[in-house]
Formats: sequence, C-alpha cells, structure tokens
Amino acid sequence: MTVLLRAVGDIQGIVLYSMDIGMALAVVSWMLGEEQQEFDELAQSGIAESGSKAISGPRVRGSTMTIVP
Repeated sequence: MTVLLRAVGDIQGIVLYSMDIGMALAVVSWMLGEEQQEFDELAQSGIAESGSKAISGPRVRGSTMTIVP
C-alpha cells in the first residue's frame, strides 16, 4: 500500500510512503492499542494519519505547511 500526501503553503510538494499490509496493520494496531486484523476504513484512516504526523513533525522556521490527504 502507498500513501500520498500533498503539502501546501510555504513548503509545497508530494510525499509518498509505502509499506506492505502486514506492516500497515501493525502500525494501526499500535496506534489504536488493539490488534487490527483487517485493513478496513479505520485502518486506512490510521495509516493516513500516521503519514500526516510523520511529515508535519519537522518544521522549517518561519514556514507554514498544510497537509492535504
């Protein structure tokens, strides 16, 4: 599976990150604190959120950026 996120604002671009379904389920299970065995809408939302958190953490001083899934 691949997640595509678009950054808009002073810093613009597209970020792609990819993982297999097993890793995606492990990440979502960790985020929710309960085992996920099916890659459903909740899992998709969790993976999108993990991508948003990953790329919105680092900031460039004085710049603004909005993440658009």
